[in-house]
Amino acid sequence: MEMDLEQEIVKWKEQEQKYAKLFSPAVTKSKEFKRERLRQLLSIEAKVNKNNLQDPSILSLLKIEKKQLQKQISSGLFSFLIRKLVDAVRLHQLKKSHQEQLSNDFSEIRGALQRVGFGKYGERAEQMLSNGNGPLSISHTEQIAPKQIVEYTLNFSRKNGTSRFDNYKISFKDENSGVQRQQVFPNEGLSTMPAGSAVKLLSGMAIKDSGRDWIQMDFNDKDNQGNFKLIRFGQEKLDDGIRDALMRLPTKDQLSPEERERILHELSQGNPVRVNLAKNSNEIQAIVHANPRQSGIVVLNGDGKVLDPNKIAKEAQPKMQENQQMNRERNEGSKRMKIVR
Repeated sequence: MEMDLEQEIVKWKEQEQKYAKLFSPAVTKSKEFKRERLRQLLSIEAKVNKNNLQDPSILSLLKIEKKQLQKQISSGLFSFLIRKLVDAVRLHQLKKSHQEQLSNDFSEIRGALQRVGFGKYGERAEQMLSNGNGPLSISHTEQIAPKQIVEYTLNFSRKNGTSRFDNYKISFKDENSGVQRQQVFPNEGLSTMPAGSAVKLLSGMAIKDSGRDWIQMDFNDKDNQGNFKLIRFGQEKLDDGIRDALMRLPTKDQLSPEERERILHELSQGNPVRVNLAKNSNEIQAIVHANPRQSGIVVLNGDGKVLDPNKIAKEAQPKMQENQQMNRERNEGSKRMKIVR
């Protein structure tokens, strides 16, 4: 806040020098000009929180500057006293307006933080923006999975008495694969990316956004700001492709339509899904991810190796046919027993 006050005063002084070059002395020395300068100075003073000033002399000197302008504008003692009274009322109104602006700003900031999943930092952000000097950012590091670390940095700005939440940056590190990525997500109202979705995108997952399109990061292409570009895929085509791939997936127990829809929903949230595949007489534990580029899914084993579901299905087909035949025979046997009874 103190740095903001200094910058405001420096800017106010620089304007005076600029006006002196642009206009004649008759203008810059006129009472009308000095009244305008006084109004600007009152606007600066209204934003000052004296409890947060490390150097109170700055405010004292500002008041001396204000008093000198008031005297230059006034034609006598009575006029000067009236001027002080009028300016005191105006200063009170400006301070009230400034506090209302701050309250609105903080309300918007808390709402924006809540939307992206950082609601717990609302109070801390408000204190930082109200009190302070130093960097206008909040950082937090957490472990989201074994050997997977994410650092969040929330960035704010304060300009012309207005505070706002600008963006947040995520740095993703996977110690298993050695992957390190980072991305800045701007605060753009309702289109702002939730932090949970942002982490999944940085880890390589595909998700559905609020517009219901599938999106995935292109780690081979960046924009001018150094952020990975987002690729969008149509919902209907990809949803149908995933359903078809799940239907053909050689799982140990055949997936019901409800189970396929549940898996589709999990994949749309960027969550990998574990399934048990049948290969001959063996059972393989696998992990399914959405694969927008191929309009379907990608299947990995426990070591992260890509599996070919079609190949597994082909190898498992005789066994599956044998199981289906056994089930039919068992059902027919049950029916015959009922008839005999």
